[in-house]
Amino acid sequence: WLAGIPRRIGYKGESRYGLLNVMHHDNAEKPRAMVPFYAALANPPVAIAPDVSAFPKPRLTVDEAEIKRAMGFVGLQMDWPLVVFAPGAEFGSAKRWPAAHFAALANLVWQSMPYAQIALLGSTKDNPICEQIVAKEKRIRNLAGLTRLTEAIALIARAEVVVSNDSGLLHIASSLNRPVLALYGPTDPDHAPPFSDISRSLSLRLDCAPCKERRCPLGHRNCMRQMLPEMVHGELKSMLNLTRVPVGPLDNPTIEEA
Repeated sequence: WLAGIPRRIGYKGESRYGLLNVMHHDNAEKPRAMVPFYAALANPPVAIAPDVSAFPKPRLTVDEAEIKRAMGFVGLQMDWPLVVFAPGAEFGSAKRWPAAHFAALANLVWQSMPYAQIALLGSTKDNPICEQIVAKEKRIRNLAGLTRLTEAIALIARAEVVVSNDSGLLHIASSLNRPVLALYGPTDPDHAPPFSDISRSLSLRLDCAPCKERRCPLGHRNCMRQMLPEMVHGELKSMLNLTRVPVGPLDNPTIEEA
């Protein structure tokens, strides 16, 4: 309005009424998933959200040389399959799948894919929970806080599969078109799911969920705690390329100096 923008498009609400001249109305009884919700703003106001299947999927690409450089930097082998866990969550502790569950899931993966490299990705703030996971299973590589975002993206681009809480890395993996298993507890899996044809979302859909709270208001965190490793592995098994065979010995070198 003050900037002289001729068409000011948006949804009614949040004190925007006087700023907009093309008003859309949301169906408050059933909130839309975010992709069709915002994509609808490109069309005239309608009561029905556009079909999300008609939208082109966002795609990130990473140069093979950058993938090799990132893998070498953290001491991972290009010839061995990589499974990435993203155990962090910026929103709050309620969104985090328990550390013991991630460690148990790693062991289940190794039962069917003993030659897999399993790595934890995240920021420095995610390091405490990642350290808890590695304390329970020392074969897991903790890379939280040890990579720049570009390197984390390159590692995800190399992953056979990514298991992630509701976090930014989940959506990066989806944009890289990697198989993603998204774990939802206090947040709504229908609100902002991974936008990919090869992703899956897992939620117990308890009566108390989605509460959308940073910390469990009931104190039990059952929406994540009762999502057992065996349940997650059951979804994950068909996503893993179990026929892949490594071509060389699996080393575990230390991270190179930058």
